[in-house]
Amino acid sequence: METVDERFHVQCTEEKPQCKRCQRLGLNCVRSLKLVFREDATQRGIRFGREGTWSKNKKNGVALEHARSEMDLATSFRPISLDRYIGRWVFLNFCSDDFDPENTSEDCTGPPDDDDLDDFDNNKAGSVAQLSDASINMHDYDIGTHTLVLSNQGQNYCQEAFSNLQFKCFEHPLASYMEVEGNLLDYFIRGVSPQCSLAPTHNPYLNYVTPLCFHYESVRNAILAAAANQLCILGDSRFQKEAFLYKQRTLTGLREEIAAGNLNEGTLATVLMLCFRDISEGCNPAWATHLRGGLQLVEALKSSSMSSRASQFFMMYFVAHEIMGRTASDKWTENEMTLTWHPDDDLEEVDMTMGCSRGLMTHIDRISFLARSKSNILKERLLTPEEKEYFSKEVIAIKNSLLNLDQRLPTHSAGREDLMRIAETKRLATLLYLHERFLTLDSSEIDDSGSPAEKIASQATRTVPASSKRHIVQSLINLISALPDNATLLWPLYILGNADLDDEEHRRFVLDRLENIEKTRNLGSVRLARLAVQNAFRRRDLRHPRGRVWGNEKIGLISLA
Repeated sequence: METVDERFHVQCTEEKPQCKRCQRLGLNCVRSLKLVFREDATQRGIRFGREGTWSKNKKNGVALEHARSEMDLATSFRPISLDRYIGRWVFLNFCSDDFDPENTSEDCTGPPDDDDLDDFDNNKAGSVAQLSDASINMHDYDIGTHTLVLSNQGQNYCQEAFSNLQFKCFEHPLASYMEVEGNLLDYFIRGVSPQCSLAPTHNPYLNYVTPLCFHYESVRNAILAAAANQLCILGDSRFQKEAFLYKQRTLTGLREEIAAGNLNEGTLATVLMLCFRDISEGCNPAWATHLRGGLQLVEALKSSSMSSRASQFFMMYFVAHEIMGRTASDKWTENEMTLTWHPDDDLEEVDMTMGCSRGLMTHIDRISFLARSKSNILKERLLTPEEKEYFSKEVIAIKNSLLNLDQRLPTHSAGREDLMRIAETKRLATLLYLHERFLTLDSSEIDDSGSPAEKIASQATRTVPASSKRHIVQSLINLISALPDNATLLWPLYILGNADLDDEEHRRFVLDRLENIEKTRNLGSVRLARLAVQNAFRRRDLRHPRGRVWGNEKIGLISLA
C-alpha cells in the first residue's frame, strides 16, 4: 500500500507565486487565514476542517451553500470605527436570542451598523460596557461577542472589502504615530499619569491634558519630551535624543503660538507639561519662568471658552505649585501677582493631585507672605508696636483657622482613609510651618489689649510650647508611617526636616522616606528637597551663624507640590 505524504493533505501546496494545485485546477491562488469563534461559525453555517468549502462527498449541495455563505460574510461585513467611543461609556442591548445558536433572525444577530451605534448614547436600557484603548490590540477588533483577528495571511482576503472605508479601523488610537512617538505616548498614559493623581478614576492628566495632545502638536511634543525625560532619569538612555528633540520642538511651537496671539487651552497644557518636565529634571531656573508664564496665561484666558473643569485644573496646578514653592525659602520677588482660585472651586474639597484642600493652601500662602514681610523688615530695623500687633493678630487668626479647618473628600473618593490621612498630614505640617516661621515672637510682641477671649487666645499662641511642637512632630511621623512612599508627602517631610529636629530617629525617618520617594521616580524636586533637609541638619549641628533663616536660598525655588 502506497504511503501518502501528509504534507499534501492541505488546500495549498505553497509554491510561489501560484501553487501547483491552483495552477492545475485553474483557480486563483489566495493564501488566507480566517479565524472565527466556533459558536459563531456554527451559527453562520460555516464548517471546519474537511467539511469546508470543498468535499468529495457533496450531499444536497451543502458544501456549496457553505462556500457561498462564507463569501457573503466577507463581502457584507462592514467594520465599525471605534474612534468615537474609546474612553466613553456606551450602552449595548442584548436579548436572550443573542445567545441562542439556533436563532438566525436579523433582529438579534449580525454586527450593528453606524445608525445603531449612533443611537447608543440615547438608549437607557441594556448592559453597560466601556471601550478603552487598553482593550484593543493593533490587529484585534472586538464588538459584543464577535471577534475577528486579522493576520498577514488574511490581508489579501479582506483588502477588497476594506478598500472603500473612509475611516481607520482595526487600529489602536496611537497606531497612526511613529513607533517612538507611540511608545512614548503610551508610556505617559500608562506609566507616568497614574502616579500623578491619588484617584485612579479622576486623573486630570488623563482627562484634560492627554486628549489635547491629539489636537495640538505643541501639547503632544511637550508630553513626548516629559515621557522621554522620565525614562532618561530612570536610567533608560535610549530616548535621550528624543527628550531634547521634542523639548526644542515644544519651545519653538510655543513661541510661534504666543507671537501669533493664538492662545488657547492647548497653550496652557503645553506650558504645564514644560513645568512638569522641568520639575522632574531638577527644578532648573526655566521651571520658575514657565510657572510664572502659566499664571499669566491663566489670567489671560479666564474668559475663554475652555471647559470649566479643565480651567479649574490648569489654574489649580499653577497656583498650587507657586504657593508650595514659596515655602522652600524667602527667595521670591516682591512684585508677585495675587494668587486666586477658580470661582467654581470648593475650598474645602481635597484635591486629588495635591492631597489637601485649596483652603489649606490659602493659609500656607498667607503664612509665607507674612513671614517674608516680617523678615524683610527685620533686615532693616526692629518692628514697631503697630507692626508687632499686626503680625501677632494674623498669626493667632491663622492658627485658630487651622485648628478648625474642615477638609472634605470628593464624593467619588468618599470613605478612603488614606486620603484623609494625607490631608491631615498636610494640615499638621501647616501648623508646624506656622510655628517655625514665627518662633521668634516673644511676649513683648503680643498685644494684651482686646477682649478676655482674645487675651486667652493670645496667651495660648504667644509661643508654641516645645511639648506642643513635639506632639505635632510625633503625630506627623505616625501618620506618614502609615502611608506609602508617594510624592504627595514631599512637602510635609520638607517641613519636618527644617523644623530643627533634635531626635536622631526623627531625622533618620525623614531622610529615609525622602530617599524612598526619590527611588520611585527619581524626581529632581525630591532630590533637591532631600539635599535641603540635609543642609538644615548640618546647620543645626554646627550652629551655623546664619541663625534661624528659613530654607536654603542657594537652592532657590523647589517644587514641593
